[in-house]
Amino acid sequence: MTGGPGRRLVWSVLAALLFVACNSAPAPTPAVPSANPSVGASSAPGSVAPIGACLLVPNMDEIVGKTAVGPPAGFTVNDVDRCIWTYGLDPSRYLTLSVTGAAAHSNAIQAFGEGEVVPNLGQDARWWPTNETLSVLFGPVNVQVDFEMDEADVSRDLAVQIAQAALANLN
Repeated sequence: MTGGPGRRLVWSVLAALLFVACNSAPAPTPAVPSANPSVGASSAPGSVAPIGACLLVPNMDEIVGKTAVGPPAGFTVNDVDRCIWTYGLDPSRYLTLSVTGAAAHSNAIQAFGEGEVVPNLGQDARWWPTNETLSVLFGPVNVQVDFEMDEADVSRDLAVQIAQAALANLN
């Protein structure tokens, strides 16, 4: 999906549903992965085994400088391991960390254009200010940070800090 009202509407609805689901029942205790989560093993070529994207950045509130309104919501769909943190009572204000196979990085470039190259982050990293998205190629894995937050709360530097934290926990 590209940016724009349609993308924001879909993500807003998804975030609202997750917000309600997460706050209507006690949150399950997430399983703690072994010291180095396994990546690359999966049933489909070019995909990545689910690793628990929420577990890759356990200090997200500290990095963002805000407190999430509830626990992060993690799920895996179509070989994309995704985690959403909601920052504000308006559930359309959130950020997403997605982990998938390396092909997603090329797909992002194809969909969004060349973007701004972010040096010294993975094998290749691109920031798209219009889409408020950072994509990082890291071996067989693609890590993406997507913002749906107030403009004042979004920056390339913040996206890089989040990606660095996630990448550190993939090692």
